[in-house]
Amino acid sequence: MGTPGLVLIHSPLVGPSSWQPVAEELRVGGLEVVVPSLVHALGSPPPLYQALSGAVVDVLDGCRAGGGPVLVVHSGAGALVPSVVDAAPGPVPDGGVRGRDAAPPGAGVDGHGTCRDRRAAAGDGRC
Repeated sequence: MGTPGLVLIHSPLVGPSSWQPVAEELRVGGLEVVVPSLVHALGSPPPLYQALSGAVVDVLDGCRAGGGPVLVVHSGAGALVPSVVDAAPGPVPDGGVRGRDAAPPGAGVDGHGTCRDRRAAAGDGRC
């Protein structure tokens, strides 16, 4: 059985370079990693989510090892997941891990994890 392809999806508010350090580390570890760019889709006519999802779906065929690609999303990209899964050319496995489950203890995602809460907890005003 092959290694699943990882598709690292950046938030529409940042570019694909936000995932590049992570992608490089994962590749060093032998994983198949793709970081699709959503940047070109931002100039598309409404509904924008279809163009953003389409940018992800365009790379999914290249990530077929291990039963399908595993989507790893950042921030606002999470809202794209349902439309990506619906438009995907094949199955997209559900790894069962959500941001709340993947975050380390104290990461501020317990329902009170606003940026303001984290700044206050850090004591230095940074989020």
